[in-house]
Amino acid sequence: MSTPEDSDRELSVPEPEDSSPEDEELRAVMIATRESHFGPIPSPWALREYEEILPGSADRILKMAEQRAEARHQVQSDRLRISAQLVDADREHTKRGMYLGGALGGGLLVVAVVLALEGATWPAVVAAISQLVPTLAVFIPNARARWRNRQKR
Repeated sequence: MSTPEDSDRELSVPEPEDSSPEDEELRAVMIATRESHFGPIPSPWALREYEEILPGSADRILKMAEQRAEARHQVQSDRLRISAQLVDADREHTKRGMYLGGALGGGLLVVAVVLALEGATWPAVVAAISQLVPTLAVFIPNARARWRNRQKR
């Protein structure tokens, strides 16, 4: 984006018809206006002046502004696409972790049952606890967070 463009213009004020030369010194009035413009292209007056100084420059300035807008749009599209890819990758990573955790927990549960059937009670209890503790460590904080969210509503 370009910086604000300021211009000072002088406006002439018509002199009264019945003024004498002495009165003209006292009645001199100057009116100044200040215009500001902010945007990717100059104000229409400045654009006209550029065109008068260098024919074709107004078209070049407009094309440059269009190229900048297109580049900005492309960057935003790329950011959205990358963000969507990151969300998809995170989702797949989470699913993979859940499958592996479930397989490990199920395997430890099978080991605990087999050990209990073989008569090894303490190893079976240790295997069952080693399966339950990580599972509870995952689900209890999530349950608390959901409960807190419900309480806030």
